[in-house]
Amino acid sequence: MCPELVLCAQLRTLPVLMAAGFMPIAHTMTAPKKYLDERGFDSVLVPYRYRDMHDVRVYAEHIAAEAKSLSVERGTRINYIGFSLGGLAGLYAMKRLDMQKYVASFIAIGAPFHGAKVAIFAIPSIVWTPLGLQVSPGSPFLRQLHADPLPRGTDEAPTSYVSIVGEEDAICPPETGRLEGAKMERLHFSHLDFFYNTPIFPVMEEYL
Repeated sequence: MCPELVLCAQLRTLPVLMAAGFMPIAHTMTAPKKYLDERGFDSVLVPYRYRDMHDVRVYAEHIAAEAKSLSVERGTRINYIGFSLGGLAGLYAMKRLDMQKYVASFIAIGAPFHGAKVAIFAIPSIVWTPLGLQVSPGSPFLRQLHADPLPRGTDEAPTSYVSIVGEEDAICPPETGRLEGAKMERLHFSHLDFFYNTPIFPVMEEYL
């Protein structure tokens, strides 16, 4: 069998960890999780924590801990899906917190890898200032995060990366989702469509 087909078959059997984007109140990703569950995937959500929404690094630490826990519990590597801030925090966890040891496939959807202009409104808020400074385009945080390449795993167990961006996404337009070394998929959706728009889900599923 073609090695690529073998890898695809293996990825589909791995558990899926999903991390949501920024919200000041608790929320769920019911629709994408239901979609995967109905197709036989073992999907798990990163539990919402209010303090995660204040600092990318704090959220990344939570994500990395959940990824390690899920991987150890299931006895296998995992697939990771990060929406918006969940994609950015997930990237930090991959690059700075050794999460790449547990992740076979990294999928970001509408992630502000190069910042989001709306973040500047958070800077004077005091409550959201750390996050606003981190996610503002051109911030020192983002420059440092992109200073080194994506961790690739090993020849025997490579990590795949994809960034799915929305042509109608006003919060995180396509140019913000560019990730050097990752495959990029451009679809027609707006930022919040991920919670409801099933046409996004089959593309997401292709990379699991």
